[in-house]
Amino acid sequence: MKAKATAQARAHNVDSPWFPLLLYNVDFLQHDAAGMARQVGDATGKPGVDDQILFLESETTAYNGEFAKSRKLTRRAAYSDFLSLWKNADPDVPLLKQAKVEFAKLK
Repeated sequence: MKAKATAQARAHNVDSPWFPLLLYNVDFLQHDAAGMARQVGDATGKPGVDDQILFLESETTAYNGEFAKSRKLTRRAAYSDFLSLWKNADPDVPLLKQAKVEFAKLK
């Protein structure tokens, strides 16, 4: 049913970079780990969305008791958001350099 609704929406040019976030929640409620992973892949690299999907993923891992992984994903989400806000800044700003190094360590 979810696939049919998504296909119908896209057939009518109703598409949004936010679809993966909504579908991730549906997949979570349906206990569909493969679907959740697919939505993470679809959202990765989309400015403003990739940090949100990381946050959702961190909540899911915390729900499943994987607290260390959840903390790491939360930090990745925060750095991703920070770096997207500073994408046009002077690359020599020390704070930005440090944030890029820290974000790279979390991958």
